[in-house]
Amino acid sequence: MKILIVDDESDICELIGFIVQDIFPSDTDTLLAYSGNEAIKILKENDDIEICICDHNMADGMGPDVLKYLIEVKSKTKFVLCSTVIPSDKPNDYPAGFVYTNIQKPEIGIGIEHLFHLVEKSMLEKLKCMSDEFFPVKVHVLSLMEALPADIYIRMSDNKFIKCINQSEEFSSADKEKYTQKFVAELYMKKGEHSPSVNEIILDTVQKIMERRNLPLTEKLNIAHSQLVVLIKFTGITPELAESSKKNIQQSVALIMKNPLAADFWKEMNFLGEYPSTLYTLHSLLASIVVKKLHWSSEATMYKLSLSAFLQDISLDSIPLMEICDNQEFIEKQSRFTPAEVKKYLEHPQRAIEVLASFKEIPPDVDRLLLEQHEMPDGTGFPRKLNANQLGPLTCVFIITGIFARHILKDKSSFDVGAFAILLEGKGYSRGNFKESFEVIKSMRKI
Repeated sequence: MKILIVDDESDICELIGFIVQDIFPSDTDTLLAYSGNEAIKILKENDDIEICICDHNMADGMGPDVLKYLIEVKSKTKFVLCSTVIPSDKPNDYPAGFVYTNIQKPEIGIGIEHLFHLVEKSMLEKLKCMSDEFFPVKVHVLSLMEALPADIYIRMSDNKFIKCINQSEEFSSADKEKYTQKFVAELYMKKGEHSPSVNEIILDTVQKIMERRNLPLTEKLNIAHSQLVVLIKFTGITPELAESSKKNIQQSVALIMKNPLAADFWKEMNFLGEYPSTLYTLHSLLASIVVKKLHWSSEATMYKLSLSAFLQDISLDSIPLMEICDNQEFIEKQSRFTPAEVKKYLEHPQRAIEVLASFKEIPPDVDRLLLEQHEMPDGTGFPRKLNANQLGPLTCVFIITGIFARHILKDKSSFDVGAFAILLEGKGYSRGNFKESFEVIKSMRKI
């Protein structure tokens, strides 16, 4: 039996795989995908996948996209929703009759057991008599546990296993590094040896991973900022500018968190994972770099850009909508969204202005940056239909660095500044008041 597991939190994805291998027969094959679009690609290449256990909210293709694909191709793969969301919460995304069952996070162990009992006996009968004595556990999963629930074995040959770590010992970072360097991706547990509390240990681990999504915003930003400075060294960022941008980001967030309306937005954002805080931190950082290279980098200017970055999507609650770079891309992808989502996206610049009005102290120009964030060089953007000559230079910095940030997060290690510059030029972002910002980006090195 093949089971596809889909979750953009790699730790959660691998833990689900571990639980499946523990509960299902030992020759069950688990495939892992870290986005909806990756899952669809795997499904296209493997027509014998019998179960797809899938998260709802993911950055690159969501749960409904995976289910829609399965329905369109009339696949026999059983779709299982594994999320804090349940199918009845979103009947349009998960129509009745197409979801085999759902697993409610963080109770993943119980949900997998329930799934096991639901699977038809005819599918499992043959598998049950093929049980092996040992089952594999990913090295990464072991490193997440505070105390090992059973003795751990290393496989020397097809039928030879040697104990390498005792039950209750810690699987240290040194252990993880040792096995990783030896290209050992999996160690083994012996069936029947693991303690009765293994599910409790797994549940505790799952909860700790999920709690990362609930980190205070300031902690998220410190983590994101340090990671992003490393990621975008191709920009030529200096330590002084990195520190200055961090200060402006912290100042922006401090102001936002004083406002009850904006603070409530960020509480909701915590349930969407790390993408929003990473995106807005990167947007702020890139905007600071561009204005620095243009010699416009007063503290006031950098603060305006940073504050605007963190307020730009104040009314959105969908990562796929946040990922959209400009109005051209929105028009191309509009059919993927519900009428309510389309309406929300088209209204969100004005909604950001309304939230901004509830603040007591706001520097000038922030309202303009927010309102014009989705204008296009050719005047086909919204809501004001301004073109590259009508938009102010600072607005152009904000727009182009927002696109820049989204492309970096999409492509990460394969991001190429040269290819990105060609894309921008093709869309007209090298003309009018975009020209100076475009030339700065074009001059940057490849990652």
